[in-house]
Amino acid sequence: MAYSGWIRLHRKILDNPIWPSGRAYTKLEAFLDILLRVNYEPGKAKFGGAAFDVKRGELITSEVKLAERWQWSRGKVRRFLDELKMEQICEKNGTANYTAISLVKYDFLQGDDTSNDTSDGTLNSTSNSTQLNNIKNKKNTSCPKLKFSDDHLNLAKLFRFLITERKPDYKFGSSVESWANEIRLTEERDNRPLVRIRALIEWTQQDSFWQNNCLSPGTLRKQFDRLEMTIKSNVVPFTKQRKAVGEELPLA
Repeated sequence: MAYSGWIRLHRKILDNPIWPSGRAYTKLEAFLDILLRVNYEPGKAKFGGAAFDVKRGELITSEVKLAERWQWSRGKVRRFLDELKMEQICEKNGTANYTAISLVKYDFLQGDDTSNDTSDGTLNSTSNSTQLNNIKNKKNTSCPKLKFSDDHLNLAKLFRFLITERKPDYKFGSSVESWANEIRLTEERDNRPLVRIRALIEWTQQDSFWQNNCLSPGTLRKQFDRLEMTIKSNVVPFTKQRKAVGEELPLA
C-alpha cells in the first residue's frame, strides 16, 4: 500500500510514558527525537557554556549527549548521523565539543505554517537546552522516569512470556517497563533477592491455583511471604519421603 501526504508529530509526545525510557532507542526513535527537538524557528541556544545562533530545523548537541540519551555507543551515534547525511536527510557540522544537526528536509516534514506552533511550548526563540530542561522537569513532576536494570526488565519479560504461553492473547494492563520497575521495588525496597523473585515467578505460573491469581509483579510483591510459605509447606522432608515408599534410611 502506497502512502502519501504527511502528518505533524506534537512535541508533547516527549512527555508521554510511551516515549522510550530505560532502554536503548531504535533508529526510528532516534530520528524522531531529532525531529522533535530541532528549532521550529531561528533562535538562540546555549550549549557547553557557549551561545549559538540556531537555524530553523537545527539542533545544537554532541555525540556524547546523544549517546547518553539514546543509550548507544558514541560510534553508533556517529554512524547513524552519517547514514542520515548519506540519505540527504540531515547535515552535521561542529567540533569535538558540539555537533550542529540540520534537517535538510525539515520544511517538507513540518511545513511552514507557524500559526499553532509558537504558543504551546515548542522550541522557537528560546534555547534548546532551556526548553529541554523544562521538559525534563515536567517529566519528573508529572510522570517520574522509571528506573530499572536489564535484570529487572528480563524478569518482567519472563513473567509476561510465561503468562502468554498459557494465553497468547492475554491483555496486560500496564507496560513491561512498569513491570520491570515493580520488580526493582520488590528487590530494593522489600529486600528480596532477584533469584527468589525469579523462583516465585516460575513457580506461580506452574501452580494450578496461583497461575490464575498472580498475574502481575504487583500481586507477586504483595503476596511474596505467603507464596514462599506455601512453597515451604508443600515440600515434604527428605526422611519422610524415604519412609513413605518403604525404604530404609542409611545407617549413620
